[in-house]
Amino acid sequence: MNQDLPIFTELNLQNENYNNGYITLIDGLTFSQYNTLKKVEFYSNSKYLTGDKDELGRDKPFYNIVNYRVNVAVRATDLDVKDIKIISDNPNFAEYAFLYNHEAYEWMKQSDFSLFLNQFGQTRARYGGVLVKKCQYKEPGEQEELEIEVVPWKNVITDQVDIENGVITEKHYMLPNELAEKMDIWENIPEALKLGTKMEKNSRGGVAKTETTRIPIYEVEGVFPETFDPEIGDDGDKNSFKLMRFVIAGEAGMQILLFKEDLEESQYKYLSWENVPGRGLGRGVVEEGFEAQRWTNDAVIGETNAMTLSGKVIMVTDSEDVGNNAITDLINGSVIKIKRGESVQSLSLLPSSFPEYNNLKTSWDTQVQRSTNTFDAVTGETMPSGTPLGSLAIQAQQASSYFDYKREEAGVFITELFNDWILPFLAKRINKEHILSSEFDNDELMKMDEAFATHLVNEEIKTKILSGMIVSPEEYTAGIEFTKNKLSQRGNRRFLEVPFGWFKDFKPKVSVIVTKELQDTDVEKKNLEYISMILAKNPQAMQDPMMAKIIGRMAELSGILSPGQLSSLSSQGSQGSQSPQPSSIPQQPQATAAMRNAQAVMPEAQQ
Repeated sequence: MNQDLPIFTELNLQNENYNNGYITLIDGLTFSQYNTLKKVEFYSNSKYLTGDKDELGRDKPFYNIVNYRVNVAVRATDLDVKDIKIISDNPNFAEYAFLYNHEAYEWMKQSDFSLFLNQFGQTRARYGGVLVKKCQYKEPGEQEELEIEVVPWKNVITDQVDIENGVITEKHYMLPNELAEKMDIWENIPEALKLGTKMEKNSRGGVAKTETTRIPIYEVEGVFPETFDPEIGDDGDKNSFKLMRFVIAGEAGMQILLFKEDLEESQYKYLSWENVPGRGLGRGVVEEGFEAQRWTNDAVIGETNAMTLSGKVIMVTDSEDVGNNAITDLINGSVIKIKRGESVQSLSLLPSSFPEYNNLKTSWDTQVQRSTNTFDAVTGETMPSGTPLGSLAIQAQQASSYFDYKREEAGVFITELFNDWILPFLAKRINKEHILSSEFDNDELMKMDEAFATHLVNEEIKTKILSGMIVSPEEYTAGIEFTKNKLSQRGNRRFLEVPFGWFKDFKPKVSVIVTKELQDTDVEKKNLEYISMILAKNPQAMQDPMMAKIIGRMAELSGILSPGQLSSLSSQGSQGSQSPQPSSIPQQPQATAAMRNAQAVMPEAQQ
């Protein structure tokens, strides 16, 4: 963009260059992001760029071979919220990590992060890249919210060489009432609302005002000179630059500046599917199948025309007594009169090359399989008889390696989103005193109750010591056990009052599981039964370091249990093998009010 011009002129110029311009990748090879995305959109909807009618006005068939390939790629690289884990490098903060996980899961549920992940995978594979945006906002009287969304390619203009670092323009449409709600945030709202008014002639020849349904809003982000003025242009020093954001209402010829601000970081991040040197937009599954789709359609059209022609009845005769329209004029029982020695024969219109159309389709289908790694061995399609098993194994391995790599790229990207956007947001939210409502499994409840009980008792012990009292180890242990028992009565659904600063010393890290869970349920069941049998026959098996290592590794590779869960089960089994002891809750006089009323960490509603 020419930064010497006012932002309005720049915006219109950028739009014109994006829609009608192209970049040169190498001599003789050009690229237009707009035309590529347009073609992807047409092919995804089974439409021809040249129209759906042939030269005779007939509908042209569109045999879609790309959408299925996209769906295969999406399923093979899919990420789910359960694949995202909060971990800690410090073993002393293990309890904080699993509780932080639930904080993150609750936010992901509230913000529909699972829907974002689905849109993320679909957009990346289909279009060749995905542009995501951070939307942070605060409603009056409400706490600050964060949403991560996928930007539709049809609504955005980017630099064709460098998407993430170039100027990004996003187009929105707002209803007049939606724009009016921005009165306290943006400027010039009354003037912008007038852009939604147009003049129309009424039936009596007069002029009446009518309201349009939406007002176009442009959001522009990019690096500009520090002295850049969006309304009059820039005449200042260009030795210093900064990241800026502008909000503009209206179309060409009538545009109004609503908002401008300096940014510390970009609100966009980008990830391609298949990188292409020299251009910003990657190559997606649909673009990879452009040629195959074109020639497959050509074969289908030829095949359809041949079938249509072969279905017609054409008569051949040298008799002058038979008219040109004899067949169409015939009714049941009609007789055609010809001279003696003459004959009437039907003409076969089935072309000898008819089978070649099917061979052509098969050939291009094989080509797109190889270019997109969507082999029949992966998709579950029935293989042709006689296909060597070795060939199937090679295809499956090749596809698995390719999609594992793509899934790993997505995992690294999602990790970056969490580190840069989500974790800082969560840190500000959950370090305040708040209520966490979440569902916990039994193993998690044990850890959580231990952590909360320890925290409560520690706070109580501090108060006692500061008042001059002496606390014995037995009293300390009894207080923790008493509090844990009170907490355990609350069930799996907990409403936890998280104290202020509970996570202030915890430094979370994000781990995204990128190994695709293709576990055979029967194998998983057998492994679980085998481990259970070992522990049932020998509860002390986990006490043997070598045996514990073997069983732990088996459970981990099977995806059944984590080593920590297995260790917990083993300890429970060991305790269960001993003579049952009557449970006793210490009734010591030193037990404080906070210990006896452990529900203080729960809101009243939980009780």
